[in-house]
Amino acid sequence: LDVISMSHGIELRVPFLDIKLFEEVMNYSFKYHFNRGFNKYILRKSSSILDKEIRWNKFKKQRPTAVSSLIYDTLKDEILYLLSQENILIDTNTLKKDFILSSQLKSEKFARFMFRVYTFLKFWYLYF
Repeated sequence: LDVISMSHGIELRVPFLDIKLFEEVMNYSFKYHFNRGFNKYILRKSSSILDKEIRWNKFKKQRPTAVSSLIYDTLKDEILYLLSQENILIDTNTLKKDFILSSQLKSEKFARFMFRVYTFLKFWYLYF
C-alpha cells in the first residue's frame, strides 16, 4: 500500500489512527500483525482486491522526490496554521517552534517527520 500511495503523493497510514479501529486491531494476537515474515499481515490478508505481487511485496520504497521543498515551501503557511491550533493529542506549540527552526535549516529528515504530522493534522481537523 505504501508504494502505491506514495507514488501518488498520498499518505494512507493516517486513517489507521481511528481509535475504534486501533482498539479492535490491538485485540488480535501478535501473529496477525507479523506472520510468515510479513509485517501488517492482517492488512495484507484483507486487501484481496490487490494483486498478490503488490500485497506480498516485502521491499519498501521511498517517495520518489524530496519532501523538504513540499514541506518548507509549498505547505509552510498551511503547516504553521495547523500548528497554531490546539490539539489534545500532540504538543503543537513545541512542534511549531521546531518547524520554524528546521525550516531555516531545510532538514530533509525533519521534513519527512513533518509530512506525517501534516497528514495527521489534516485528517484530525477534517474528521474530529
